[in-house]
Amino acid sequence: MSGFGTTLAPLILPAAAILKQRLPELRTTLAELDPPTSFELPQLGRTDAVIAVESPLAPAADARFDKRPLMTEVFDVTVPEDHPLAQAPSLTLRDLADETWVFATVGMCQEIPLAACTAAGFTPHATHVIGDWNATFAAVRQDLGICLMLRLARRSSEPGVTMRRFDDAPWRGVFAAIRPGSGDVPHIEPVLEALGEGAPAAESELDRAPRG
Repeated sequence: MSGFGTTLAPLILPAAAILKQRLPELRTTLAELDPPTSFELPQLGRTDAVIAVESPLAPAADARFDKRPLMTEVFDVTVPEDHPLAQAPSLTLRDLADETWVFATVGMCQEIPLAACTAAGFTPHATHVIGDWNATFAAVRQDLGICLMLRLARRSSEPGVTMRRFDDAPWRGVFAAIRPGSGDVPHIEPVLEALGEGAPAAESELDRAPRG
């Protein structure tokens, strides 16, 4: 299996543990790689399942692989813990229109939040563009801006920040990509089953952010 960094702890490693217990004779290997590089590996015979994501703005469609949906990952608003809206009884994206924002550098983590803000009727005032989640948390903690943070990037306890759910939150889909027609191959089918079993638990665990 291969996948991007934030999928390892909540999704891929639990699936590997299931496989080790259930099928100890099956040798499982993991590689941390981001799309689109990871999509090249199945064609080269270097991996059997790639964990990837798609945006509702641009669903993944590639003849090189079959797609098996695993879970939906939601963006949460991340604010300093003493922010006036951190404990607000209700929260919408429009409530954040006048805030200073931190955005990711490229890709879906930038495109989806920007599109969500536009759909909510405002253009966000972005003063920082950061490509590392640790640095993004640090920027929010130091009150340099707020951001929309993916739940897979969330730590179990991140001091100094509050992650808030809200009803109009944007999302992206997490899926497994495999070679066309390989889903029933004896050593690939149990991998997909383990990922499918682990995904609801991961989604439930990630769903514990306070609701706005």
